[in-house]
Amino acid sequence: MVDPGLNVYIGTTGTGKTHKAIRDAIELAGQKRLGVLVIDSRGAENLREIPEFRPGLELYETVYHKGGIARVVPKDEIEFDAIMGVVDRTGRVILMIDEVAAWATSKTLQNLCRVWRHKQVSIFLTTQKIGRDIEQTILACDPQLYLFRVTNPRTLEWCERWHRVTEQRLRALKVGEYYKVTF
Repeated sequence: MVDPGLNVYIGTTGTGKTHKAIRDAIELAGQKRLGVLVIDSRGAENLREIPEFRPGLELYETVYHKGGIARVVPKDEIEFDAIMGVVDRTGRVILMIDEVAAWATSKTLQNLCRVWRHKQVSIFLTTQKIGRDIEQTILACDPQLYLFRVTNPRTLEWCERWHRVTEQRLRALKVGEYYKVTF
């Protein structure tokens, strides 16, 4: 069973973080009977099976009225913020953002992370490292962290300092293996 909330999946490319995040988002959507909106920041191969939409009526009908799953590849920050604005106003959806580094400075996204419970928007974010990829504002919102294999020195240091997961343990993880931690 997946709990509603803010979830961040951290790991290098090819560690299984996106697969785990989308699987968790879909499972929670089934539990809560909500649609899933996937923001595919980089046009990831492992998300291509999810139907792609452009922002607009058909996308929002699929996610909100039909309770379906839809993928969007935003063309720029303006389009991303417009989509987040709809999510913020409407609420009641499962939001998965792959490679959140592209949008982490978005004030609309940061606000959604603060008020996810009130808006009934569970959020699943994937990233490769802590720092510029995940703003401190998002980390301050008490996310569940899924730590996959990590190689970034600053992220390794952060994980050991705040979560007592050593560099050796993180570097040794195989594809699909992770540690789940909270603050």
